[in-house]
Amino acid sequence: METVSLAENQKYQKAVALEFKAKHLDSIQAYHEVLSSYNQENPECFPYLSKVFTRISRNYLELGRYKDAQKYLDQASHFNSKCSSVSQIVEGELLILQGEIYHENFELDRALEAFSKATSIFENDKANVRNYVIALRNYASLHYELLNYKKGIELYEKAMEISKAELGPQDIETARIEHDLGCVLIIINDVIKSMNYLLVSLYKKKNYYGYNHPEVAKTLCQLGNCYKEMNRYDESLVALQEALKIFKKFYGEVHPIIARTNLELARLYESGLDILLSREYYDKAINMVYQLFEGNHPFHGEYSLELAYAYHNAEDYEKALTLCNRALEIFKANYGEEHPFVAVCYSALCRIKKDMELYDEALEDNEKSLQLARKIHGEIHPEMATKYFWRGYIYISQDKLPEALECINKMHEI
Repeated sequence: METVSLAENQKYQKAVALEFKAKHLDSIQAYHEVLSSYNQENPECFPYLSKVFTRISRNYLELGRYKDAQKYLDQASHFNSKCSSVSQIVEGELLILQGEIYHENFELDRALEAFSKATSIFENDKANVRNYVIALRNYASLHYELLNYKKGIELYEKAMEISKAELGPQDIETARIEHDLGCVLIIINDVIKSMNYLLVSLYKKKNYYGYNHPEVAKTLCQLGNCYKEMNRYDESLVALQEALKIFKKFYGEVHPIIARTNLELARLYESGLDILLSREYYDKAINMVYQLFEGNHPFHGEYSLELAYAYHNAEDYEKALTLCNRALEIFKANYGEEHPFVAVCYSALCRIKKDMELYDEALEDNEKSLQLARKIHGEIHPEMATKYFWRGYIYISQDKLPEALECINKMHEI
C-alpha cells in the first residue's frame, strides 16, 4: 500500500488539532486540503479517503449540519466498501457515526439499530476497547432517550466499568459516561448522585479540553438543570448562561444545541425567576427549530410539547391543547401509533383535559397512554405507575373513590 507522505500526514494532524479545539469549519477546510492530495481513482488511497471523509462527516455533525454529515459519511462508506480488504473495525466506526447522525436527527429507532450492530462488532475485540465503550455509551443513551431508564443505566454502568478498567478513570470516555449518567439521574430525581457525576465529568473535561470548549459547555448545561432541580436558581442561571456563551462562540447564533440551551433557560425562568423571560426563551427555542428543521420533523413535535407544558402551567389550556395535539400528530407521522413519544403525548393531553374538567376525555387519553406503555414497557415500569397516579387523580376529581383507590393500589404494587 502506498505510504502517506510526511507533508500529507502533517496536513492531517493539523486538521485533527483544529477538530480537537472545536474549530470545525477550519478543520473541514484542512481535511479538504488533505483530500486534494489523494488520487480518488487509486485503490491504494481508498482507506485514507474513507478515514478523511469520516472526519469531515463528524465535523459537520458537531455543527448540526446533519445532511452534510450524512453526505460525507456516505462517501466514507463508499470508499471503505471499495477497499481490497474491507475492515470490520472501520465498518463498526462508521456504524457509530451513522448512529450518532440518526440520534441527533431524532431518527431514534434507526440509531438504536446502528449502535446495537456496532456494539456487537466490538464486544469481544480486546484491541478496540475504546470503540466498544463508545458504542455501548451511545447504545445506553438511546435506551434513556426512549424512556427505558433501567436498561439505559444498566448499559451506562457496564460502559463505566469497562472504561475505568481498560482506559482509565481519567480518560475522556469515562468523563463522557459520567456526564451521561448525570443526565439520566436528573430525570429519575436522584439529584445528589447526578450532581456528583456531573462535577467529576466537568473537572475531567476541563483538564482534557480546557475551559472554553463545547464539551465543557454541555456539562455546564446539565449542571444548570441539576441546580434548578435543587432550587438553586441563581447557580443554575450562571451555569446555563456560561454554557450558552461558549456554544455561541463555537457555533454562532443558530444551532440545535443553542435551541436546546434556550429551552433549558426557558424552563429555569418558568420555575419562578421571570415568567415573561421564560416565554421569550421558549419562543427563541421553537423559532430556531423551525429555522433549522422541516415542518414535520420530530424536533417540531418535541418543542411543541415543551411549549404545551409551558402554556399548561400558565393555565392557558386551549393553547396547550392545540400544541399537544400538534406534537401528537408529528410523532405519529414519524414513528407510528405505538411509540413512547406518542404515549407521552396522550399523558400530557390527559393532564390538560383534567384541568379543563373534561374528565371523560382525560380518562380516554389516559387509557391510550396506559395501553401503549404496557405494550412498550410491560406492567412493572415507572411509566405505568405515573399513569395510574393520574388516573386515580381524575377519579378523585369525579368523586369515584373506589376506582381511585384501585389505581393507587396498582401504583404502589409497581
